Amino acid sequence: MFRHTHGLASYPTCGVHFVSAALSAAISAYCILKSPQGFLGEERRQKCYVQESDEEEELSLSSSSPHTLMTRLRASSSFGVVPLGVGVIQAEAALPSSGSTAADLKTWRNQRRREVEQNPKAPCQATAAPLFGRFIDHFLDTAHAGGGMVAPPPPPPPARRPHDMPLYTKQGVPTFILPTRQRVVAIGDLHGDLGKSKEAFRLAGLIDKDGHWSGGKTLVVQVGDQLDRGDDEIALLYWLERLKYEAHNAGGMLVTMNGNHETMNVSGHFRYATPGAMASYERWRALERLGERLKGGAKHAGRRDAGRASSVDAAAIAPPMELVGEPAGTMARFEALQPGGPITLRFLAPQPTVLVVGSSVFVHAGLLPGHVEQGLNFINAATCEWMRGHLAVPNFLLGRHAVVWTRAFSHIRRDRTDCATLMESLSALRQTNQAPFASRMIMGHTIQQPGGLNSACNGAALRVDVGLSKGCGDAPPEVLEILDDGRGGVRRVSKPTHVGDLLVE
Repeated sequence: MFRHTHGLASYPTCGVHFVSAALSAAISAYCILKSPQGFLGEERRQKCYVQESDEEEELSLSSSSPHTLMTRLRASSSFGVVPLGVGVIQAEAALPSSGSTAADLKTWRNQRRREVEQNPKAPCQATAAPLFGRFIDHFLDTAHAGGGMVAPPPPPPPARRPHDMPLYTKQGVPTFILPTRQRVVAIGDLHGDLGKSKEAFRLAGLIDKDGHWSGGKTLVVQVGDQLDRGDDEIALLYWLERLKYEAHNAGGMLVTMNGNHETMNVSGHFRYATPGAMASYERWRALERLGERLKGGAKHAGRRDAGRASSVDAAAIAPPMELVGEPAGTMARFEALQPGGPITLRFLAPQPTVLVVGSSVFVHAGLLPGHVEQGLNFINAATCEWMRGHLAVPNFLLGRHAVVWTRAFSHIRRDRTDCATLMESLSALRQTNQAPFASRMIMGHTIQQPGGLNSACNGAALRVDVGLSKGCGDAPPEVLEILDDGRGGVRRVSKPTHVGDLLVE
């Protein structure tokens, strides 16, 4: 159904008229059916009022205590006593406090009846609008994912929101430490290639043939660089988000991290973005605007506006000078990925920049002793707040020695890998108790070809970027598997159903 939404985005005016008409008709039909003046006619209306009168007498407003009255009034609201089409949620919101007197309750009820008689559709529309708003959000997510999100499970309860998962603090800031699992899988840079990304996940037995989670309780860490060099950036981000929910519901976990290409794009530097990716952001913006028009603007915008940092105004942030005069897709990309932008807020800001799992330290490029001194929690929190639009870009993200840029531990020539500094960093992590058992660092960033995924420094450096994206060499996918925090072995998996080559005993 949703595989041709790019055509809809190309004609936003036609899309607005067509979808608006369809949704308006659906809402109207829903409200007519719920209204006492609807297809059931005056007979139904009279029956509803008779029912109300009987139940009102049964409530015995003059003799019951206020607490009893509130309890019984709430119980009866689902039968139309909170009259005629008002949903339970709206009725609960409008109910007076439990300390009200019987006269207060009767006055409130009569007032509610008069409000509905004057505009019978209003309560229904108040109920229906959020439902259709969620439908539109799902429609847009499916379109952005290229059809990959058709018919997902319903939204999880609050306890399963990403910010409530173990990876995040109560403030939504990524933490830097997680308990280990029996099986941990590390996956390198993906660079906008959805097809090859799925191959890598399937190689590790993490997804089925349809791209849904099948990895059980496995913990997966993707070490950053979802953006640039490929056309599928947006679809990849939405697919990874859905996979996080599916993994969580199955007892597993998927963590995606920030790399240098995420920080570059949030800074407005797009030199590695492909023309296809640029065009996808123009389509993304057109569909988002279509969705807001369908939902009637900010009044029913729902979750898409709720997460935006209130201190950031997209129109108030000037784009870098090199973007002025560029094609429309460039500005759409800037609006989406700037600090506080909707793509950044939804996908990138919640991602950690450094992560500790048992004795393994995950980072996109490398942690130098100076980074350890700044503190892992500070690195994650400052990166998150910068991406939200609350801080300037942190210094540890800038320059050739940055946590997302250094190649000290990932140089393709092992004799140029700085093992002494790596051991100093791991020792500092243990001594400061930030990673009490740190014995290895796992990184991407530098393509390990020829040769593929490998280890250096006697297994203390594990380099997992194999250049799988078509924009980075189109190499066969490989993944790293750590069993029982290394006690069961550290292996390179390069073939399906293959146990893997032992890298570290």
